[in-house]
Amino acid sequence: MTSYSCANPLGNPVMKNLLVVATALALMSATLAAADTSAVLFQVDMSVQEDIGAFDPGSGDVVFVRGGLAPLDWGTGIQLVEGLEPGVYEGIADFDNADSGTDVDYKFVMVVGGQDIWELDGGPNRSFLFEGENLALEVVYFDDFLGFTERDVTVTFNVLENDDCDLCTIDQMAIRGGSAPLNWDDDSNLLVDQGGGMWSISLFFPAGTTPKGTISYKYRAHADSKPERFDMQGDPCDAWDPATNWMWQDLRHPHPGDCFANLSFVMDDSNPTMELDVDEWYPQGTGVGGDRPNAPAAPARASLSQNSPNPFNPSTTIRFELADAGPVELAVYDLSGHKIAVLAEGLHAAGGHTVGWKPDRLASGVYLIRLVAGETRLERSMVLLK
Repeated sequence: MTSYSCANPLGNPVMKNLLVVATALALMSATLAAADTSAVLFQVDMSVQEDIGAFDPGSGDVVFVRGGLAPLDWGTGIQLVEGLEPGVYEGIADFDNADSGTDVDYKFVMVVGGQDIWELDGGPNRSFLFEGENLALEVVYFDDFLGFTERDVTVTFNVLENDDCDLCTIDQMAIRGGSAPLNWDDDSNLLVDQGGGMWSISLFFPAGTTPKGTISYKYRAHADSKPERFDMQGDPCDAWDPATNWMWQDLRHPHPGDCFANLSFVMDDSNPTMELDVDEWYPQGTGVGGDRPNAPAAPARASLSQNSPNPFNPSTTIRFELADAGPVELAVYDLSGHKIAVLAEGLHAAGGHTVGWKPDRLASGVYLIRLVAGETRLERSMVLLK
């Protein structure tokens, strides 16, 4: 049995870790108090991940905040430490060089066994408005994960093939994802060919094991020969597997340069069935492939529908339509004009889009949902009743 001298507490790894955490917390408090109106406190609740065994700090797992404005960055970020509240990890970033009025995007990332696991995988970034003052952001759950569903839900996925295969023929379509019955390891979930390029599948997500919140997924297709575009334009993402003739869906148009982008939806167990909007196998605007066969026509102008249900508790769904592909921001504001959440952002294809919102730790009241698409700005009010 190893013994440690009380005169040298740093020889004891447990005492050493406690001293490191205590020192970090003391520095954190002092920094926020003394900062020249530029410090932001980030807080994330990891208790659910700890409870289900997905995050174990005792085994060396750590959590970072990463973002798009210095001192944050998307590569390394700032490591957080557990604060006074068990399971809640905190860290301070000093935005000395940021301009007031800047929107700051960020996400939390846990490193488990040396691998990065991003929250909200495939979903929008978190964001806040930096106003040149010290700011303590509210505590959020990692991945907005609030536990598991309380009822069984059947989700129907639809994807429209749009001439991506050139002269070849797609004879199978599969879906992979991050929550059972979806998985990232095989193509066992095969969609049914509905004709006209449309493929569909309904999957059963059981209560008690399906996480509430964002679930990521992505399609794969099997073809009888290699698509011509891989010879003409190359295959920088290694989407095509010549050994099996399977290829990954290409999402680089809505996510420029990102070979690892995924689709996602918000699991809502308030209803036993969910039917997602039709996805595009090859998003328009890439310069490859033809028009979408049998696809619904794009609307004449952008629109924002009333959320449903409304009033709502605990979650609601918002649908918007775009006349043209382009950059979009769909965000929630309180009546004072403070941005509460960003539900969708970045490039979106023309047509209809649906997102879910399940606010946590917000009081009952009226909130505004605002869509900004090019020169168009649309707004509706929503009522949260708890």
